[in-house]
Amino acid sequence: MNRNWLFSITLFGCSCAAFSQSSAPVAVPDLEPGAGKSGTPSVSGLNPAPIERALLAAASKAQEIPNSAALEKAWAYYGKWQGAWQAGHAKPTGQDREEVIAYTDSLLKPLKKLAETEKLGKSSLDFDRLKKAAQVGSPEFNASRQNENTQALKALAIMGLTEHELDIRHPDPVRNGVKMAYLVLEKLEPRTPLDPDIYFFMARIALDAQQNEFAWTAARLGAYMKAEPEDHDLEFVCFIGAAAAGEQWPAIQKMIREVAGDAAQADRVLAKAAPFFSGKIKFQNVPPAR
Repeated sequence: MNRNWLFSITLFGCSCAAFSQSSAPVAVPDLEPGAGKSGTPSVSGLNPAPIERALLAAASKAQEIPNSAALEKAWAYYGKWQGAWQAGHAKPTGQDREEVIAYTDSLLKPLKKLAETEKLGKSSLDFDRLKKAAQVGSPEFNASRQNENTQALKALAIMGLTEHELDIRHPDPVRNGVKMAYLVLEKLEPRTPLDPDIYFFMARIALDAQQNEFAWTAARLGAYMKAEPEDHDLEFVCFIGAAAAGEQWPAIQKMIREVAGDAAQADRVLAKAAPFFSGKIKFQNVPPAR
């Protein structure tokens, strides 16, 4: 299943864009003091968390559960329609769009009850909380484990981004794709702080809102947290790094080698990412498809 975070990147072209700007930029949470800086020492100096990579990734892996049917269905829609506004991509029919909206609406119905059950809060990237949650077996770790409810909320956020890709509009601005997705993610993050997908999504949205510092911190946190990253996870982190901290390319290369599964994966990712830092690629937002 394609879970590529990058929606409109031309790797070797003359321009590069994060994703469509079909909704107004959203506010992102304040960083905790020092959150944008390096946390625990690392070869690259780019780990933003006060937790060693091995411990953070092990805790993240330990709290995972198999994807629910609801989450798998959301990922499938997301993979099918990412980049749908681009030339050459299959275009949705009216029925396709109605199907996506109907599934999103079905996930919205139990939102209030799920939020109350899971005691959702508001994100602030609290690294003290994260450090406690990363201690496998601790009360904080057990409280942060995923369950079917949190996966239903994650599916809702994914469907919000899927609607964003299809430029679906709703009368209520809070219901519109990327806005709704971020509102869910910022409340889900304190409940499941060891889920790297949440930080990758936050980074994607924050970059569109031109909150580069937050985007770069969130992307790095996801990278150090992901126990078994796929190539596209690491390519995404490089992309955010190029857009938000291009001058850190030497350190970013070291970071990728720190978090990659092996040297071969790191070599592949860095070869694809190098053009981002060449100075020949222009980072810009693209208008929504019509």
